Amino acid sequence: MNKTQNIKKVLLLDDQQMILTTLSRMIEILGGTVTTSTEGKKTVELYKNSFENNDPFDLLILDISIDNGVGADIIIDELLKIDPDVQAIVTSGDPNHEAVINYKERGFAGVLLKPFTIDKLKDILDGLN
Repeated sequence: MNKTQNIKKVLLLDDQQMILTTLSRMIEILGGTVTTSTEGKKTVELYKNSFENNDPFDLLILDISIDNGVGADIIIDELLKIDPDVQAIVTSGDPNHEAVINYKERGFAGVLLKPFTIDKLKDILDGLN
């Protein structure tokens, strides 16, 4: 069994509906179920509720840049307070963003640079601890 099969329940944060739709479909093709959010605070709320109900998400994929809201680089600290073992991947179109360059130090398990393919997503998921 490859590691992608261990990623069943995924929470996505992005403010672009096209990306949410495309990424959701990719994860479903890889065997996962998806919950989406367009707001950082709502994402934290969804994660906290699932964690407290003993039904946590296996993975979060979080965009850095959220229009009129907070993104991955801000909410990761809140998520780590809820669950120090949270598995979160940061997404961005900016390879030079501080949270992308220093993703491990910031508490992320990986980086998914936009644009990406399903093969790239699968490689990142397979590489998670």
